[in-house]
Amino acid sequence: MSASAQPLRVLFYVQHLSGVGHYVRTLEIAKATSHHHRVWMLDGGQPVPRADFGQIQKLALPRIQRRDGKLVPVENGDCSIATTMVARKEALANAITLIRPHVVVVEHYPFSKWELADEISWMLKCAHNAQPTVKVMCSVRDIPLQTRHECCPPIQYADTVVQQLNDQFDALIVHSDPKMARLDTFFTAADRIRITVEHSGIVAEKLAPPGDPEKSIIVSAGGGKDAGRLLGSASVAWRRLRDMGMLKGYRMLLFGGLGTEGAQAATLSADGIEWRPFSTDYLQSMQSCTLSISCAGYNTCANILSAGCRAILVPNVAMSDQIARAKIMHGLGIPVIDQSLPTTGLMAKTILNSLGHSAPHYEADLNGANRSAELIASFAG
Repeated sequence: MSASAQPLRVLFYVQHLSGVGHYVRTLEIAKATSHHHRVWMLDGGQPVPRADFGQIQKLALPRIQRRDGKLVPVENGDCSIATTMVARKEALANAITLIRPHVVVVEHYPFSKWELADEISWMLKCAHNAQPTVKVMCSVRDIPLQTRHECCPPIQYADTVVQQLNDQFDALIVHSDPKMARLDTFFTAADRIRITVEHSGIVAEKLAPPGDPEKSIIVSAGGGKDAGRLLGSASVAWRRLRDMGMLKGYRMLLFGGLGTEGAQAATLSADGIEWRPFSTDYLQSMQSCTLSISCAGYNTCANILSAGCRAILVPNVAMSDQIARAKIMHGLGIPVIDQSLPTTGLMAKTILNSLGHSAPHYEADLNGANRSAELIASFAG
């Protein structure tokens, strides 16, 4: 930004309903944007442990989440979801009147989160009333496939996404390295999008200086709640290998998902296995570990590429993007177990094979946060 340019006022609308991938990715972009501009970021889902919010101002809304396919308030109480959504609209309107944003960045909608369409349309209307020249941008991950929550035929899904993009947005930023994944590969109606489309590179969390290497195997199912099967499979494979006299000197760290009950820790804990709650310690552990075992979520794969660690991916078949992303990562030499519940023998064999190879070197554009911040400023004129 030139010395004479005035800072922009940028509002990031990101609403995580199940996992935390969208939230973590948006936080990195918001922090990069806040280096030169005033930034507000929505905080309306389950609290996510993060140590650094930089210069970002969090915009608190009544918290919601998706449970059994429906939106519900996070806090237990007498407040219904209908009352909660009305309160969120009022809070958004009041905040936007004060902020008068030059730019609104909406995470992932209209590619998903259709149940929030009314709230998002309301927010954008308020933003245009407060600042008629406001620019509206869509921010989406590398592989924006239709999810199980958009219950309609694929043609109708594509038509709806294109119409909403063209009617409500000024630009679309796809957070991928175009050498690895392009929008038109995974969204068949990309040629009908009339607004500006840019690929930013992969958005990766900033790594701290690495600690001393450890003989450790870390296992994580990401920020979602369905972590038990992968963690359980890995811990059973660990026990088998230990019983065979292998993995001497190693320890296994199991990282639970957001909101994972502590009872699972007692079930999975064993000799040489340590339970860790969902926290910011995961990235530091990945930097020093010998091997990472995880699903194929966006942020986890970005972390693997950034840390340059050995890895095994077990994509979560319930997530629309993970199988496709795992195939891309496999092309970089990362083993993939394409089973929702891998057998103990296959998991144990893959662990041993991975430990027998040297640490890899990955080539990928990981400057997505800074590049996105540049694109946001450029689009705003």
